[in-house]
Amino acid sequence: MALIDNDFIEVVSDYYVDIYYNNRINEISHNAPYNFAFLNDFWRPEFYELLCEYNHSLSISYKPDGEENVIIYHEPYDLEPFLRFVYGQPFKVFLASLVGLSTFIRPKECYPQLRATKSSASGLSIHTDENAPYNGIAIFHLNNCWVKGDGGEFVVWENISEGKYKKCYEYAPLGNSLSVLLLGKKSFHSVNTSNGDWVRKNILMEVDFQ
Repeated sequence: MALIDNDFIEVVSDYYVDIYYNNRINEISHNAPYNFAFLNDFWRPEFYELLCEYNHSLSISYKPDGEENVIIYHEPYDLEPFLRFVYGQPFKVFLASLVGLSTFIRPKECYPQLRATKSSASGLSIHTDENAPYNGIAIFHLNNCWVKGDGGEFVVWENISEGKYKKCYEYAPLGNSLSVLLLGKKSFHSVNTSNGDWVRKNILMEVDFQ
């Protein structure tokens, strides 16, 4: 039986409450080429608007290894209603069910981050994150004004031979969407470079699925 409480019903959209409560997670999850899920319109509008009100300073940044032209701005995302919900047991069980597992724990020293990239200084080449000190990520997209042609899509790849990949799925970073990945040797994914003058924003959670 799905683990649901009043908070879950109040902040998650009816569609996903129904999917979860009626044990239909397989309808929105993928296990090939690896375990992942991408959910649109995840939060109820009021809660999503609350998440978007958090101000981003865009003052601290780093360059990912191997990505010379990419700059990622980041800072802690410590909105209390969000933290209370995502680390509550119902959401931990729900998120893990999307990748075929039971729950997750917060890795040591890992907390949600508000992250952003600016137009051409964005994108990530094909990689797995298999050597990260955690085995999963959840990304909550906050891009309300995204339109086709803006770029910044999340792409899932299958490795078919040494250095060769087949594109399996491509998802727009629409506002109020959620992507979840179980990381490992097969979890090849990338992010397209953004086009035009816009800032791609999301909340990143690093988790250890159990």
